[in-house]
Amino acid sequence: MLINKSFLYFIAFLYFSFSFSQNDELLFKNGDKIVGEFKKLDKGIVVFKTVYSDSDFKIDFDDVVSFSLKELFLINLSNGMHVVGSIMPLDNDFIIKQTSGNEFMTSKNSIVSITSIDEAFFSRFSGEFDVGYNLTKSQNNKQFNFSSKLGYKSSLWLMDSQFNMLNTSQNNVEDIRRDDLSLTTRRFLYNQWYSYIDYSYLLSTELGIKSRQNPNVGIGKSIVSSNVLYFVSSLGVSYNLEDYYDTALSKNSSELLFILQFEIFNIKDFDFYSEVSLIPSLSQKNRLRSDGKFSLKYDLPLDFYIKSSFNFNYDNQPAAVGNEFDYVFTSGVGWEL
Repeated sequence: MLINKSFLYFIAFLYFSFSFSQNDELLFKNGDKIVGEFKKLDKGIVVFKTVYSDSDFKIDFDDVVSFSLKELFLINLSNGMHVVGSIMPLDNDFIIKQTSGNEFMTSKNSIVSITSIDEAFFSRFSGEFDVGYNLTKSQNNKQFNFSSKLGYKSSLWLMDSQFNMLNTSQNNVEDIRRDDLSLTTRRFLYNQWYSYIDYSYLLSTELGIKSRQNPNVGIGKSIVSSNVLYFVSSLGVSYNLEDYYDTALSKNSSELLFILQFEIFNIKDFDFYSEVSLIPSLSQKNRLRSDGKFSLKYDLPLDFYIKSSFNFNYDNQPAAVGNEFDYVFTSGVGWEL
């Protein structure tokens, strides 16, 4: 059977084109080296593709001694810089060559994340979705919880959304419901500073809140940013629109907003996240609120995970006396995008 030579040349061209595109290199502590396509570095994990594997490798960045990336990448550094360029090893450090032609040196520990330009749009998205369900024969107690997180990050912008829902029912007791939602957009500024716009929503039957909405703006700073640790603080102003089940208690007010966020990740497959807000009122005398979020996640194969979360809301001037504090503890299995 004769095969057209032009077809063979075309196949050869595709093969060599693909082969030469796999020109990124990783060198490991044990001396091993692999060649392929570097896709991204995020939260201490390198995603790397090779011609001899059907799926991408996920590699602990701590196991990598050196690497060479000849194509253009979006690179985030611990000093707050967000640049586009290539990375080449030089002695025990790395040299980054920007698209502008400028070059500078950096260390491995200063590199927070790397994203391939070819994969940039889709790989800048991240997400988590997890569910939990409890059923108890006594009083026919049923509890369902769901949470999700979706984020997008570019060289200058970070967008993040979170949603949590809890529904509990049992015989002879009113149903318990708690929903919270947050939408945040950050604009990176100079030297680890950023500005932000945020919107949050809360429904809590325990606190008697039918709807609490908080649009707010502010400024923040990354205190620590690395491939294993993230710690930021921010200060803002918020407008509090509260709609209670008892409509006579509904009110609006203005507030200050202090936020601390701490995240540590990829520590033996564990991730820990915490966020605490202190919210003194500007228009209501002596009123103080506080919100908190804590979660511990353990990574499983195939991007699945187990997560436990603890959220709380505190108000020293609640709608009903004795309901100053509301909290929820949930656990479930989820999948990470």
